[in-house]
Amino acid sequence: MKTGILVRKLIHVSSLVFVVLPLKLSNVGLVIIGTLYTLSEILRLYGIKFPIVYDITMFCAYPSEKKKFMKRPLLLILAYLILLNFFSPQAYLSGLLTTTISDSVAAIIGLMIGKRKIYKNKTLEGFSVMFLSSFTIIVSLTQNGWFALFASIVAAVFELLSGEWDNFLVPVSVAVVVEAFRIV
Repeated sequence: MKTGILVRKLIHVSSLVFVVLPLKLSNVGLVIIGTLYTLSEILRLYGIKFPIVYDITMFCAYPSEKKKFMKRPLLLILAYLILLNFFSPQAYLSGLLTTTISDSVAAIIGLMIGKRKIYKNKTLEGFSVMFLSSFTIIVSLTQNGWFALFASIVAAVFELLSGEWDNFLVPVSVAVVVEAFRIV
């Protein structure tokens, strides 16, 4: 497995810090990180290297991302801001933990032992891990197997099909499903 992909997934997992920070601090932190990242990407596209951020970005980037604005980190930040401010803690945590943990574990397992490609570069093994780990997280938070089953299917399918929008669509869709079931 390429080191850049592992570092990319470790950055995903590091966003767990937003689970323990107070809301205002999380919001401020996410806005600052998003602003610095956006500035770094704009400068990068003009050939100017923003210290540290540029190096991390280029180390973690897929080859297809290197010539355009890399929106995935910004989409993840936007998703977390939406979850933090517009969803219940249960829905927010379901979306955040599914994205940080399930996505990372599924990617690593898919890359390491995945043999059966089912869509583009996604494997059946990675898809299965995404579903099972999402289910485990969501059922732990909601204590409802039906919530968890439906939300996990949504998470796994969005992760499989959404391409570069997965960092936004997976956490938000999981939160929407959990919130909808919570209200009903």
